[in-house]
Amino acid sequence: MARVGPLFEDVVRAHTRSYPSEVAQREQVPTYFADKVDFQVQPVDFRDPGVRFVGARHAEVGGRHAVTFQYEARGHKMTVVAFRPPANALDSDVAEQVESGGRSVRYVRVGAHVVPIVEHGGVLYAVVGDLSPEDGLKLAGEASIH
Repeated sequence: MARVGPLFEDVVRAHTRSYPSEVAQREQVPTYFADKVDFQVQPVDFRDPGVRFVGARHAEVGGRHAVTFQYEARGHKMTVVAFRPPANALDSDVAEQVESGGRSVRYVRVGAHVVPIVEHGGVLYAVVGDLSPEDGLKLAGEASIH
């Protein structure tokens, strides 16, 4: 498998570094980020009632504007990083694929992390957390983006 490069390493760094949220109310997210990123921003919804939105903040991934959404997932920290990827970000030799939650979920491996990826409207939503790889893939498979 090819090296994923700095793009997804930045995703994992966004999760592992502790930064305070800039927005703590999920309904304020779209307005707050309207002039900070070049895509419409909505927090991801999860079917699992044990997942709770904690906050969001502006970030950079591979030199591109991004938004990190922080969640608590059954007592564990989970981050969803949303960004517009470069054209070759998920070449077939970088991303792997699995069926989870009734959909095909792509993911990349970054060190010890399995990072599931959901795409919506040309934006990648990369899920990284202090969860088992199976739980992360399951949550990504059930993710809903509006």
